[in-house]
Amino acid sequence: MNANSSPFWFRIPCPPSGRDRSRTLHSGSGVGGSTAGSIDSTDDEDCLDHTTIFRDFRRVMRESLSADLPSGERIAALCARAEQQVRFSHLLLTQAPKSEYSVLAPDPSEIAEGAVHDAEAALKLAPTCAAAQRLRAEALELVRRYEEAAHVAPPHPAPAREQGTLCPSSAASSVSLAASSLASAAAAVADMRGGDSTPLPQDLLSDLECPLCLKLLYRPVTTPCGHSFCQACLPRCLDHTSRCPTCRTPMNATHAPAISITLQSLLERCFAKELAERAREEQEERVALESRMPLFVMSYLLPGEHLSLNIFEPRYRLMVRRCMQGSRRFAMTSRRHPGRASDELCSAACEVEITECVAQPDGRFGIHVVGRRRLRLQGVQDIDGLLYTTPSDLRDGATSEPPSPELRARVAEVERRAQAWIDRLQELVESKPGLRALLDAASDRPEPGDHEALSFWAAGLVVRLSDNPARYRREIMEMESTLERLTLASSLLFAAQKKIMGGCCIS
Repeated sequence: MNANSSPFWFRIPCPPSGRDRSRTLHSGSGVGGSTAGSIDSTDDEDCLDHTTIFRDFRRVMRESLSADLPSGERIAALCARAEQQVRFSHLLLTQAPKSEYSVLAPDPSEIAEGAVHDAEAALKLAPTCAAAQRLRAEALELVRRYEEAAHVAPPHPAPAREQGTLCPSSAASSVSLAASSLASAAAAVADMRGGDSTPLPQDLLSDLECPLCLKLLYRPVTTPCGHSFCQACLPRCLDHTSRCPTCRTPMNATHAPAISITLQSLLERCFAKELAERAREEQEERVALESRMPLFVMSYLLPGEHLSLNIFEPRYRLMVRRCMQGSRRFAMTSRRHPGRASDELCSAACEVEITECVAQPDGRFGIHVVGRRRLRLQGVQDIDGLLYTTPSDLRDGATSEPPSPELRARVAEVERRAQAWIDRLQELVESKPGLRALLDAASDRPEPGDHEALSFWAAGLVVRLSDNPARYRREIMEMESTLERLTLASSLLFAAQKKIMGGCCIS
């Protein structure tokens, strides 16, 4: 990767590391006397260094933390991932104030929240881990949760990792100052209540309502123009317009601001009862949604297939955010007769998992998904403009044990034709680069003996080359006979090979 191929918003000053530690920064104002500015050198070599940091961040974030990892390795992996997130978040926060890239960069608060999550997961496995405690404290400070950060004291002082970062002493003093300021603000509101538990007037309580949902502010965020909303309400409004809902000031549509510590502290200390009731409502709504699965109505994705999607519709932006906060999974299905005004959904769906998600500056999401399993749709409901279903697993009917001679013969035929098809594609991919997409979309060959998975894998190799891909995908997903699906996959493989051998150019 060269400098020109790096994301343009990432060509920003970064805290130097390694051989770049000797470079100086332009001094600037910062919290606790820290410096923030830009590196003197802005040549292509610097852009390469920035790209390396970004590539390392993406690589670490994509690494799988499987449950079967040994405890020590899992703790190390969690700390490494938290370290990368803290570093990347701080890099985005310490760029030059007048940088034209700051608005287009990823949200540093969301990245820092991921670091908090990973550090806390490591502390659950090893409560005395000094590295995890240090990373949690730094991440909490980045998301401005100063009161919590003030109570996290690493057993050993951690030196500043890079130039431009806060030293431990200045960081501790800034956290203590923020905590004391919050205590003073809460005491002032308590004086308005007369120092007891007497409720405030209703008109004063209404001043703390979210103008979007008309409920008490829950996890409040404040926009740069000074208006406050619930953390979950503002992004939903920004899905439709990139302006403040109150004053119409232009805003970055990528993410909502971080939680307002002052407002949150006032709500917790002065409206504890009302806030607890509001939190209970949010929890009930979250539990109700987690028992269902959102539906993405487009076309079928077969189990094992890979697909990249550009999510731009407001309702599906909401779906992606909810999925990323939970299981990262949703269901893909299609309509039986697309184009009709009142058409019913197909009876089957494919559960897909989001393996990569990139938020764009205008609020869109670029996601990469992979099909996992078939589902049967039951009880479709419309909630917040999204279709939800209570799915059940859909499997082929029981086959005879051992497999019948007809099934064994069909399996051998499909395996032979599939291997011949892959070999032919690999021969032609140099002269016809468009064929590379067919290989990239296919998953790994299933385990021997899993005939149902083999039927989906073989059909997925060539279904997009058929004369009617949507119809064949629907038939493949709704079939409940492995033998029938293998027969269809075999015929599709034969037709695709004939098309290739006939000299047809596939782009």
